[in-house]
Amino acid sequence: MPHPLGDKGGTFARPAARQLDIPVRRLGNLLTATALLDGRERTFILDNGAPRLMLNSRRCVPVRDTAALRISSSKGVNASIAGMDIVTISGFDFHGIRAGGGEFLCFDMSHLEDGTEVFGLLGYEVYKDYDLLFDYGAGMLTLLDPAVTDSCVRRLACGRPVTEVPVRMEGHVACVEARIGTHTLRLGIDCGAGTDLLDDGLWDSLRSDLARRRETTLTGADAEVRRVRSGRVKRLTIGDREFRRLTEISRLGRSTLEILKALDTLHTHK
Repeated sequence: MPHPLGDKGGTFARPAARQLDIPVRRLGNLLTATALLDGRERTFILDNGAPRLMLNSRRCVPVRDTAALRISSSKGVNASIAGMDIVTISGFDFHGIRAGGGEFLCFDMSHLEDGTEVFGLLGYEVYKDYDLLFDYGAGMLTLLDPAVTDSCVRRLACGRPVTEVPVRMEGHVACVEARIGTHTLRLGIDCGAGTDLLDDGLWDSLRSDLARRRETTLTGADAEVRRVRSGRVKRLTIGDREFRRLTEISRLGRSTLEILKALDTLHTHK
């Protein structure tokens, strides 16, 4: 997505450390981590599906801030996110990844909070120089310099087999190839997706591969609620790993990528 701020956005500097271990917590189906915003520790949602650091206007825009600029050039999973703001911050620090300040996109994310004050989304631009390793059981995100990724994975695997899957970047989204039944699909990995999503056009062709087909609702980042159809995939294969009866999908109109959160290890620099 072209940056509506041009070159006025923040520039992120990475620390010298080649490995950053960052505690994460569950917020519903989402993952959160802390960062310093203007010197104060705040909670953010991890979302590599978002191209940039995006802030919650409910928390970051003063009520009387008439200087904030309104824009409407970003999209959620359902529709355009109208009425976005641009807000200036003095500093940001995500466990050593720092921005000295600048202007950032801002919109109301209060519907994502679920009892926790959320100050924004940690998008791809924040950690794009690293490989990501999620340990959901331990509640840890490890950011790795690509030079040390292989040795770190070998150490953690302790001799157990490791499945490596080729990754192709589509803009800021990492995509992998997967199979559902006889169909080969390209799936985008999005740690900020609260549910798994498939493209609208697959509903009929995957009929025999879906169970529990029904209608439901889906709320995107724009807070718009839309009626969708959902089902449970009987069998999903990624590389040499097979997943059965565990991936629930929701049908979206005119989605350009299928979004899947099924891999814990993501090599973006291989």
